[in-house]
Amino acid sequence: MADKSQQDSGPSARDLLVDFLAASHTDEAVDFESLCEKNPQLASALLQEYRAHQEVQQDLVLFGKKAEWARETPRGGATAGEQIGDFRLVEILGRGGMGEVWRAEQISLARQVALKLVLPERVNERNLSLFAREARAGGKLTHRGIVAIYGSGENEGVHWIAEELIAGGWTLRDFLDEISAADKVPGNYYRELAVFVARLADALEAAHSAGVIHRDLKPQNVLITEEDEPKLTDFGLARITDEEALSQTGEFAGTYLYMSPEQVAARRAGLDHRTDIFSLGVMLFEMLTLQRPFEGDTTHQIAEKILTWDPPSPKSLRSRVPEDLAVICTKALEKSRDQRYQSMGGLAADLRRFLAHEPILAKPPSPLRRAQKWMLRHPTKSVVGVVAAAAFAAISALGLRLLQANAALEAKTFEAQESAAAEKLRADEVLRLALAQDLQDLVLDAETLWPAVPAKIDALEDWLDAARKLMAEVPALKAKREELRELALDRTPAELTSEEKTHPEFSALETLRIRIALNRSALAVRRGTARPNLAEVNWDDYPADSGVLNQLAWKRVAPTRRVLGQEALGLALARRALELAPAAGKAVILDTVAWGWFALGADKEALAASQAARSAAGAGQEVLFGNYTAKLEAALASASSADGLASAAESLAELEKQQEELEVRVHERRTWTFPKNIEAKDKHRWWHNQLTGLIEEVEGLGSEGTGLLSAQGISPEYGWSIPRRLRSAQRLATGFAPTREFSLRWQQAKSGLRAAYPGLDLSPQLGLVPLGPDPETGLFEFWHVQSGSEPLRAEDESLLFEESSGLVFVLLPGGDFWMGAQATDPDGQNWDPEAEPDSAPVHTVTLSAFFLSKYELTQGQWTRLAGTSPSIYGPNLIFQDYVHDLTHPVEQVSWFEAMDLLPRFDLRLPSEAEWEYGTRGGRSTVWWTGDERESLKTQAAANIADQAAQRWGNLWGDIQDWPELNDGFVVHAPVDSFSPNPFGLHHVHGNVSEWCLDGWEVSSYSAAARPNPVWPTDGASSRVRRGGDFSSKAFFARSARRYYNSPDNQDSLLGLRPARGITRQMR
Repeated sequence: MADKSQQDSGPSARDLLVDFLAASHTDEAVDFESLCEKNPQLASALLQEYRAHQEVQQDLVLFGKKAEWARETPRGGATAGEQIGDFRLVEILGRGGMGEVWRAEQISLARQVALKLVLPERVNERNLSLFAREARAGGKLTHRGIVAIYGSGENEGVHWIAEELIAGGWTLRDFLDEISAADKVPGNYYRELAVFVARLADALEAAHSAGVIHRDLKPQNVLITEEDEPKLTDFGLARITDEEALSQTGEFAGTYLYMSPEQVAARRAGLDHRTDIFSLGVMLFEMLTLQRPFEGDTTHQIAEKILTWDPPSPKSLRSRVPEDLAVICTKALEKSRDQRYQSMGGLAADLRRFLAHEPILAKPPSPLRRAQKWMLRHPTKSVVGVVAAAAFAAISALGLRLLQANAALEAKTFEAQESAAAEKLRADEVLRLALAQDLQDLVLDAETLWPAVPAKIDALEDWLDAARKLMAEVPALKAKREELRELALDRTPAELTSEEKTHPEFSALETLRIRIALNRSALAVRRGTARPNLAEVNWDDYPADSGVLNQLAWKRVAPTRRVLGQEALGLALARRALELAPAAGKAVILDTVAWGWFALGADKEALAASQAARSAAGAGQEVLFGNYTAKLEAALASASSADGLASAAESLAELEKQQEELEVRVHERRTWTFPKNIEAKDKHRWWHNQLTGLIEEVEGLGSEGTGLLSAQGISPEYGWSIPRRLRSAQRLATGFAPTREFSLRWQQAKSGLRAAYPGLDLSPQLGLVPLGPDPETGLFEFWHVQSGSEPLRAEDESLLFEESSGLVFVLLPGGDFWMGAQATDPDGQNWDPEAEPDSAPVHTVTLSAFFLSKYELTQGQWTRLAGTSPSIYGPNLIFQDYVHDLTHPVEQVSWFEAMDLLPRFDLRLPSEAEWEYGTRGGRSTVWWTGDERESLKTQAAANIADQAAQRWGNLWGDIQDWPELNDGFVVHAPVDSFSPNPFGLHHVHGNVSEWCLDGWEVSSYSAAARPNPVWPTDGASSRVRRGGDFSSKAFFARSARRYYNSPDNQDSLLGLRPARGITRQMR
């Protein structure tokens, strides 16, 4: 009990915090920093109490999420069926202290997403700041191990983030809770654990490379997919290294149990990516031992342990933990950041060394290191220890020298006995190392063999010769590997099972087995040779809530279900829900029952249930349930007809064939254990693994479709294969040879070029073939040979553009032009009443002649050049009655990706000055069409936010800027759809915005004028994008309007228009 002097001294820190929290939802709310400033003598105690409160809140949030499945409807907030912007809410997935997470349908793309919403009562500056930071941090990241952020925004006061939907909602916390309750861990648990954590480390390495530190790693923030892959989520406390951190005293990033020492010590200023390495180490410790390394009754006890106490080795707590995994974990948990792994990549690499039976780089703490750590924790006691250690060292020195002498003698004897075998092994290793170096050199050399031009033909042919010689070594490498395998032990039944279950395709095989069993059973039921298999259920394991039961059932029987094999259980759950449901709720459950019977092949029962659902539908629901019945009847008619049964049998036979092939691959031996009586056991194992890796990598050169030696190969990693590059270079060499096709066309165009471009001495440009002048502009156009087929001209001389068409470049004459815009002088140059400060001052720019693409780069062209198809709005996407094709512009491409790809084909991005010069088309008006917005409509020149998008359900705010506009396209249009400008360039206003070469600098127009200006990218965190897009209003599509993005940004509104300079001499 406190003494009287303490009681009279004023309110305690806890009292002040209670008052602070009580006022946080009222008009009298103050921020935490102000509270500490008003009570400086209690600031430290207030911070400790506030941190404890936040930890409790974290636990309450988690409990709220776990309990959410048992509630049929959320309390307050949004409701199922409600539409928020482009999203229709379907079902709630979880609710926390700040918001809700819903499964939602994105209407424009007809896809399922996870939609995070901030609760109305939690909308305040700090929460919105955290929410926005989560969107920014997640939006910077693209990795298979990170939940993708599709977008964020606000509609009618509701703030949202749209994310990738991970089926099942299973977290690492759920998994740990379940396995902790089991009698023992599975036999292959630790290897699967290492694979899982390595993939999680890969995801974090990608985040760190993008400048994002998570700062709140914990099992609750790791989702597990149905394929047992980790998915990192919840970047609400992430720190983006190129942004300023929040400065409030009350900010406390992370959850105590998983914090690093530097987080506990609140050293925010010095916090770097290695804090995440410690937190992942804590999670690894918990996964290995099924207990946390730092426990305590209070947050203060936990914090003190994190700062001062080294947890025991995981192996001392669970003897089955592999020694290497224990060492890796201990390395990650070093108190000193400099003693930990220095990157997530390093941690992942050590985990994979463990998996490959190779020596890991991490070492157990040496006696000296352990002594140093003990001395840091016990400075007084350590003085005595140092004296004793000195005495012990003196006594031990003589014995150590004797041991070393004996060891040297034994080593010489062994070396003499094994010299012949050792020499052969060394020769083999030298051969392997030489071949591995040859392979590495080939891969590195391939990166230098761009662009694919005649000057590179000899180097390309030399590369092919070297690669074929390397491929010829594969049989010898395999023979050597077989020699080693003859020494290996036979696999035990347990090892056979383990290898099968850890095979990368095992989950696919399991899914295929389930699918075959389901299809075989349903086909037999439809043929009348079997009855459906119904499930027996212990109803004590399920809630007596019809709504929850129906949700669980629907996930198992829906025609779009992702998990197979639980259809019988789903039907049983739905029938039980039907028994418990009130009359008003039976219709929707009967529809679930119908699809359950259909999944099992019981078509008569399915139809009866569907018709019963239609009869039970309430007022106003007749049409809806009529549609449900019609959908089921169509599925029944297809499945139960003679053609449907025959098709099902054929499909089943094909699946069984796939299963046989997959079984062979999954059962193929992948690990080899060598007997202990072989002295060189570890050497043999290492050598076997190295040979296997080398064989796979060399054979990968010839992988059909993607390998560097593949005839038609193309891959995201390497681009075109070497044979493909060689053929392209040879085609250019032949076509541009004297008297050959491409050279003759340049000769024919020579006089016309001189007339159209006085004073320009243009020699033939390798890779470009003249198409003649545009009939309207008189400017010459050129076909880029390597990007696709030649576009032909129609009878009126206009170009016929198709999916296979290559790039078309317009030769722009250059010269002086006025760049920028100003809103101060209506009679001045480039007046624009809405001009912004960064568009000023208007200034003269001098440009040399250059080539600029007539169209935005298409999806077909990007796929042919890069081997990827990144666009969100890709081919075969249907809006209204219109089907997208490959003539639409590529989007979802970063500045970095554009800068990697274009130089391979002698192309580049246009500078900002070149872009504006090309867009203006020789005019000084707001848009090339004129100063009035209406001119865009009358000349059909722009694809921007309009009624076509709104009719499809898009709620973009910019649509209301011009509510009567209808350009006919929901999103972007084929690149030749809208009118060209006076230079013959299409879609310079709207469609997709376009990357420019320049770094972003708001005041770059104030710099000294120079010819062909390009603002440097060194030191610039953003790059320029121009032109507006299909979701924005006309304001953003103005000729002088400037804006920017991070160079790693990818979004569906952003593409590119390639450019090319003039070369003086062909290569």
